[in-house]
Amino acid sequence: MKAGGEATQIPTALVVDDDPMIVKALSRILKKDGYAVHVAAHGGEALQAFEEAEFTIVLADVNMPGMDGFELCSRILENPRAVHLPVVLVSGRVSNQDVERGLDVGAADYIKKPFDSAEVRMRVRTQIHLHETLRQQDALRTQLAHAQKLEAVGQLASGIAHEINTPTQFVSDSIYFIKEAFEDLWEMVAQTRRAVEAVQDADTRASLLKALDEAEEDADFEYLDENLPGSFVRCTDGLKRIAAIVGAMKEFAHPGKKEMQAADLNQALKATLTIAKNEYKYVADAVLELGDLPAVMCHIGDLNQVFLNLIVNAAHAISDVVGDSGERGTIYIRTQQEAGLVRIEFEDSGSGIPEAVQARIFEPSFTTKEVGVGSGQGLAIARSIIVDKHQGTLAFETTRGQGTTFIITI
Repeated sequence: MKAGGEATQIPTALVVDDDPMIVKALSRILKKDGYAVHVAAHGGEALQAFEEAEFTIVLADVNMPGMDGFELCSRILENPRAVHLPVVLVSGRVSNQDVERGLDVGAADYIKKPFDSAEVRMRVRTQIHLHETLRQQDALRTQLAHAQKLEAVGQLASGIAHEINTPTQFVSDSIYFIKEAFEDLWEMVAQTRRAVEAVQDADTRASLLKALDEAEEDADFEYLDENLPGSFVRCTDGLKRIAAIVGAMKEFAHPGKKEMQAADLNQALKATLTIAKNEYKYVADAVLELGDLPAVMCHIGDLNQVFLNLIVNAAHAISDVVGDSGERGTIYIRTQQEAGLVRIEFEDSGSGIPEAVQARIFEPSFTTKEVGVGSGQGLAIARSIIVDKHQGTLAFETTRGQGTTFIITI
């Protein structure tokens, strides 16, 4: 892929770092994966290279003399040719503040030093694939952004795709690595067998031993010994994560029926929280305090939508407070039985609801969010589902500067 998105025969990476050892290590990893590699020792040299050639991906150190990685990223991506060019920042220190700053200037990802070669390969492949997909899907995403009817799904689609794509890529790259490692090791085993069979033959012994040494060198046994066990672990971890996300999606998308059915609300909350993770994970921690609940007769699909709206609202409220500070808020989700009813609380550590608008928050189309962030239908729909469809109550308690708690009783 060219910087502007057109295809090229050989993918080319631009590696920018003032440390020759880091440049050498990254170049070795990328070349082994079939990339042509162009190197630059500082930002000025990288910008010059970018003007003279087209690249599939850029890996740039954050801390460099003169122009740092953030400025370099910003200057590269301001060029129209780089609209779908992934720039990955490399740093020995990756704080929330650094990540936020990197995202602000358009960086696609971070790689932390010291890096794992399999992780570098995975992240590079992932970003190239994602940016190519983004290029192809620009028009479609624009249309989906205006589909208010699918607002809840639209909010989650990107996050769910990202959550599933990451462990899938872990598995894919690890299996590819294991396949290559197996082929090298099998050739070494074959040479060993031939050497054992011919060990008594002095005429062929030297040549076989030489072939065995070459096979072992090609296999890079120390490299495999260091990285192969981790690949199996990443495969297992990735598959577990995929199973958890898919299971949560299945729970969330429970097909609705005309009649109410008994459902486990604690399990429904866990599933909804899993698929909403991308909405809150950068700004808040979610704390579940779930009591023992009986099965509840309800329309579980509709309640899942309510839970989702309240979690997303809590995440947005916290985001408005923490901003780019790197600080994190908390979303508490509590359940308990109370006088024959089930009580569910969603508490956030946001700034609270201004008194002037408290009476209007359940009105259709009313929103305090910026244009394009929300349609104002979420709380109105939630109230309709809880009050009209389930004969329950939906209320809130709020304190300016401390946060808001939405309370459902069914």
